[in-house]
Parts: sequence; structure tokens; C-alpha cells
Amino acid sequence: MRTCFRTAVLTLLIGLFALRMGYAGERPKVGVALGGGAAKGLAHIGVLKVLEEVGMPVDCITGVSMGSIVGGLYALGYTSAEIESLVLRIDWTDLFSDREGRRALSMEQKLWDSRYIASFPVDGVRARMPSGLIEGKNVVRLFSHLSLPLQRTRDFTKFPIPFACVATDILTGKAVVLDEGFLAEAMRASMAIPTVFSPVRIGGHLLVDGGLARLIPAEDVRRLGAEIVIGVDVGTREYTEEELNSFITISNQALNLVLGPSIEEQRRLCDIIIEPDMERVSLADFRNAERIIQRGEEAARAMLPRLQNLADSLNALSPATRAHHTSPMDSLYLTDVSIEGLSGFPQRVIEKAVGVRDPRWVTIGELEETIGKIRGTQLFDRVNSRIEDTEDGTRLVLALNQDTENALGIGLRYDTRRDASLLLNATFRDVGLGGASLAVDAILREEFGFEARYVFPLGFPRSVGVKTRVDVSRVFLDSFENGKRAATYRATYYFGEASLGGVFSTRVAMRGGARGEYVDEKLEAGPTGYTDRKDTLFPFFGAITFDTFERTVYPRRGLYVQLMAEATRDDFGSDASFSRFIFDWRAIVPIGRKVSILQNLYLGTTSGDDVPLAYHFFLGGVDERITLLGKETSFYGLEHDESVGTHAQMLQLGAQCDVLDGNYVILTWNAGNTFDEWTSNLADNEYINGVGLTLALDTLLGPIELTGMTGEKHDFLAYFSAGYKF
Repeated sequence: MRTCFRTAVLTLLIGLFALRMGYAGERPKVGVALGGGAAKGLAHIGVLKVLEEVGMPVDCITGVSMGSIVGGLYALGYTSAEIESLVLRIDWTDLFSDREGRRALSMEQKLWDSRYIASFPVDGVRARMPSGLIEGKNVVRLFSHLSLPLQRTRDFTKFPIPFACVATDILTGKAVVLDEGFLAEAMRASMAIPTVFSPVRIGGHLLVDGGLARLIPAEDVRRLGAEIVIGVDVGTREYTEEELNSFITISNQALNLVLGPSIEEQRRLCDIIIEPDMERVSLADFRNAERIIQRGEEAARAMLPRLQNLADSLNALSPATRAHHTSPMDSLYLTDVSIEGLSGFPQRVIEKAVGVRDPRWVTIGELEETIGKIRGTQLFDRVNSRIEDTEDGTRLVLALNQDTENALGIGLRYDTRRDASLLLNATFRDVGLGGASLAVDAILREEFGFEARYVFPLGFPRSVGVKTRVDVSRVFLDSFENGKRAATYRATYYFGEASLGGVFSTRVAMRGGARGEYVDEKLEAGPTGYTDRKDTLFPFFGAITFDTFERTVYPRRGLYVQLMAEATRDDFGSDASFSRFIFDWRAIVPIGRKVSILQNLYLGTTSGDDVPLAYHFFLGGVDERITLLGKETSFYGLEHDESVGTHAQMLQLGAQCDVLDGNYVILTWNAGNTFDEWTSNLADNEYINGVGLTLALDTLLGPIELTGMTGEKHDFLAYFSAGYKF
């Protein structure tokens, strides 16, 4: 009854307003205020759908938290149907993580992706807890992707529909209205739930979720010029005594009590309040997005006659002359790039990555790919972008914040061959040369490893950099005779390396360099005739690597190809002269939504006399390296390193099925062997066959796998592992 009376009064006032204006065709401006409520805020989409249906003019819009996301996209030009389609396609689990899309990572970063179960910022030599469980990198990336084709001004009030969103200054507790800058960053600040998302620093303010200061931004939409305000309240609910039986409901009730006066004040500033039914809808209920959107639509439809009467009255004064929908740009004439926030990092590297030496036409897809590559370097913790019109064309504005925060990473793993393993990593940003980083890894187990890597960009041409590293590691190497383990060596491996190449490329890396090595092979077990050996080597090497796997753990598609050559000569100070060539080809081809075909062809050959055991090829076992510095692979049907030789050939074919989300069944057949002399005669029947079946579960702490295998040499072998590979 109260809402009906209010609508009738509004209609009367609109008529009086028209008489006062002398039927000049002007009408009161309508503003929409979308409140906060995390997943509950998806109901705003359903409300906007009904407002479009009745032809309600929307002259300005404001939002808080999830309301800022829906409102910001709507203000840019997306329709409610388009926003709904986007929301229903989002993988919310992936969105609310900080895992970088692997294809956007540099080739150097791909080597170390998905190794740590936790990472902590470091102040000096002390690790500290992060300011939020989630940094929100994927959230900003999505918002940037959605806004880039449409945001052509830093002034939100000049959007197709004027817009502003509200955040809270965590230092003062006061509301901060964001109406200019980078839309993606503003929306991210407005939804930064404390302790869940890290705060965002904008304009001297440290900002968190706007709902802490103002859950419904009614006064803000009036400041934009709204004379009639339609508010949507999804965030408040009074709990009964029986419902206050968990810390979540008690926390929500406490927050409602604190925000109560502010909420009532903002509701009084609304002429119409729409309250979707949020019964049994939680703040994190994103998986039920479709149902929540429907709740918003149902609430608006319950007021359909009143909304329709209001819209008709307004349109009678001044029919809408501009369609809300704005088509996104698909290409633009890029004349300039403005880069903000660089400190120490060479600007020429970013300029060359974008490629604007001369004005040119560029597609939005090309721009997004370039921006993705900049993010993929992981040298910046903030990469925001927008497009601005200029007299001659358009300017790309990039706001970068160089990641100078040091980090400590921790990895844990258990497997049936090595038992428990601990990985510690310390990464230091902006060390020495501009944009350089230093990373130190320590793998603690019986087969230990210590490695330090120093990488820095050259800036000409793009993606090229210098990488230096030193390594000390210990492994156990077996020597076999007639298919039986004859001796075991404990090899301690020391090396220093320097290389030049495409360190910062995202798909292809070409690099070459030199190493200095010292290999100490001590006999652990074996009969007379096997002796200790020490070698000093100075190999030169070159490698071409192509990598498009979209994930490191259980990828569904992509291609990995590596061609590598290395050689060492005694006339350059080495204790032995030999050369080695490796071809490693791996493809994963999806044949459905859940199933992918796995393929792997590995060929390796060594020429020269007296090749150290550390430079042999090793086949056998799960998650083992065929060469000492190689990439992990598996050869089913053999024990660890059961086949050893100076030449290797292997073919694998398999299928990977995601039977449930994150639960995999992987079946693989392989054939191959190692040889003392290269062979190309398949009829010699020297190849060993094997089959492996893996049951796997992808968890937040890394994959858990149980593998059973059989082959010509063994009736059955089993292998278990838990944790990321390192």
C-alpha cells in the first residue's frame, strides 16, 4: 500500500513538473541505485531486465560492491541480457583465485607455474600475512576485458549512462565516491570485502567494500542529477532468534545493526525500493547465479504495474531518444600510448610490446593479447587499461604498478619413490638492473637441489632478456646390465649458466648460452669394475621451445615442442667431448568437453666417446626426468630409471577424461627404450611396451594421484603422489 501511494504521488508530481516546465518536453531524471550484497547483487540483473521491458528511462546509475559491477557494465553500454550471459559463463572458482592464465605467462614463468601451495609477501627477511586471501588479479583482468572496448573516457559521468560507485576508506571509515579513472579498478575497490580481497589504493585512499559505509548508494545517484530514484536492496535481512545459530548469521546480523541507520537513511532517499527475496541465498552463492537473477526479476515484476505507470508518465513527457545499448569497438586507430606508474622498469620494453612506433589500425583482440603478455611477465601487480579519444585517433592508457614486493613460496609433495619433499622459494623483485628479478629455490629431500636465477630484460627487441643461474643438486643414477640394476651412483651436480633469448615471450623461446659444470659421481653400490668419476664440462647449448598448454596441471589442450642441442669439447677445457640432440613433442587435443587425447614423441641421441652417466637418457617411472635437466615425463611399465643409454626413443598415446569437476581418469600406452647405438629399425623388436592407469584429483593443495601400470618387464607396479611437482 505504501509503495502504491508513493507511485501515485510520483505520477502526480511528474504531471505538475510538466505543467511548470510549460510542456517543454523535459522530464525528471531517473537514477538507479544498486546496493551491495556479494552474490545477492546478481539480482540487480533481473531488476534491470524488467526496467528495460517497461521502457524505464535510466539517466544515471550508481552501485556498491556487486552493484558497482552490474551498474558499471550497464552504464558502459551492456544490456541486462548481455550481463546475464556473461555472469552465467563465468567460472567463479577460477575468477576468485589469483592463478594467472598460463598462456599469458612468459616462457620463463611457465617453468615455475603451479609449484607452490602458498605464497607470502616478505618485508626484509620476515614473511607476513597478506592483506587479503585474494589479490583479485583475475577479477581485474575480467573487468578490464569487459570495459576496454567501451571505456573511451576517464570520466564515468560521461559514460552513455553517467555512473559512480562507492568504496570505503579503511583508514577513516568514510565513503569514497569513485567517478573517474579506470573502471575496472574502481569496481574492484568497491567490492573488496575486507580479509577476503586485498584493499585497493586509489587517489591516496586505501579502499575496501563500499557496503561498509553505504549499502545503498541513493544519495550518490541524486548527486549525479537524479530526481527520481529507484533503489534495489539485496543486502539486508533480519534474522530470527532460531536462525542466529552460526558465526555467519551472527556476523551478518551484527553488520546489519551497525549499518541499520545508514541503510534507513538511504532508503528514505529512494522513491521506489525493490527488495528481491534473498531467503536461503548466501553471500557466496555464485553457483546459483541463474536463480538469484530470477529472484531480482520476480521482485521487479511484482511491482510491474507501478513501474509501467511511472515509465509511461515519464516517456509521455520526453520519449527516450537514445538507445542504451552501445556497440563495443572491434578496432581502433591507435596513435599514442600513455604509460603511468613505471618506476625503474624500462618504458621502451612496454612501448615495444604494444608496438606504436607508427600510428596504425589495431583490433581490440590484439590490444588485449598485448596487455595479457604484460600481465604474464608477473613484473606488475596492477595492469589497468582504457582507451581515450584524441584529435587524430585514440590513445591507449596503461596504468602499471611494478611488483617490487618480495615473496616467499612453499611447496609440499609426497610420492612413493622420494617420500616427503619440501620446496622453499624466495623471489626478490627489482634487484639491480631495471625490471630484474632474483629467485632462489631449495628442494629439501634426499635428492636435494638448490638453484638461484637472475633474469633481466634488455628492452631490444621485445621479449629478449638475459638469464643467469647457478645450481647445486644431488641425484641417484643407476647403471643397468641385462635389464638388472648393476650399480647406483650418487651424483652431485654443480653448474653455472648464462643465456640470451626470448625469456619474456609467451609462446616461443629461442635461447642460447654456455654452462660451466662439475659432476661428481660416487659409487653407492656396485661390484668391482664400477668406479667413482668426476667431470668438468663447459657445454654450449641452444634451444627452441614452443608452449601453448593452457594449464600446467591436467591441461586440456595445447602443444609443447622443444628442440635442443648441446656440445662440449676437450679443446675448450672440458674433460670429455660429445654432443647431444633432443626432440620433445607433446600434444593434447580435446575431442569433447571432458575428454582429451594425449600424445608424446621423444627422441634423444648422443655422439662422442666416454659420455658421463649424468648425460645419459633414463626411462622408467612416473614423473621422472629423461635427462638430468629435462622436463618431467613418465614411462609406464618400468621402474625408476630402469632403462639407461646414450640414445632414447619413446612414443606415448593416451586419453584424459574429467569424469567429475577436478576428478580425472588418465589411460596411457607407451613404447620405447634406450640404446647404446641409434636404431631406426622398428622390426628389431627392441621396444618395451607398457600401460598406465591414473586416478587423479585436482585439489587446492595440488594433485593427488594413484597410478597402476603393467608392461613386458613387470606384471604390476604402483605409484602414489600428492602435491605439485617440483
